[in-house]
Amino acid sequence: MFVKSDFKLEVLHLENVDITESVAAKFLEDVTDSRTIKVLNLSRNNLSDASVGPICDVLDRCQSLDALYLHYNKIAGKGG
Repeated sequence: MFVKSDFKLEVLHLENVDITESVAAKFLEDVTDSRTIKVLNLSRNNLSDASVGPICDVLDRCQSLDALYLHYNKIAGKGG
């Protein structure tokens, strides 16, 4: 577990830290349980479409999240 459930984390900037897809997935899984996180910055980490599922889970389950930064990653811009 990367984030303790009783820790009151509100802002987390992990920009340009070369986080891997597998670490990002586990980290995002832990973040979804946070009730206090408001800002999460994962920009410039070469995240790809493989991270989209865990990112969607964060958006769906983390009610406190106000801002999610993902710029300069390798997530495709496909839309419907």
